[in-house]
Amino acid sequence: MKRLNILALIVAFLWVSSSFALDLKKFEGHWVGSGKVIVSWCKQKKLNFDIKIDSKGKVSGKIGDAKIKEGKIYSNFLGILNRDYVIEVELEGFVVKKEKIKRKKMRLMVDTKGDYLIGAFRSSGLKIGDKNSMAMTGVDLVLKKVEKTKK
Repeated sequence: MKRLNILALIVAFLWVSSSFALDLKKFEGHWVGSGKVIVSWCKQKKLNFDIKIDSKGKVSGKIGDAKIKEGKIYSNFLGILNRDYVIEVELEGFVVKKEKIKRKKMRLMVDTKGDYLIGAFRSSGLKIGDKNSMAMTGVDLVLKKVEKTKK
């Protein structure tokens, strides 16, 4: 009986996750925009994003002054982050060079609206702290698709 319940759970999980499969074609391209920084310790109140997503879902580009070393996009089918999709990247360099704010990772939680990705962002870091330790968070993220990436 336990095996049947476990099998049913696995089948249900696979069915639900497949219904939220990621259509990479709608994300492939060059996305440019900005988001509003909402942490009090950052003087810069807007963060720029210049992101490219290739046909395999690989993410490159820049966030603020930092280079994206590597990144991926995936469906948030469980809805944990209140958005349909997540773009996760590893960063190299300062996010805000002028203020010497550096983070290792950034997560963009987004929904699609035509040629736009809208949502919020959060970097690696603690829930409390200062510019050296706390996560940089932001809202009102709007990225516009400006062109398809070249293969």
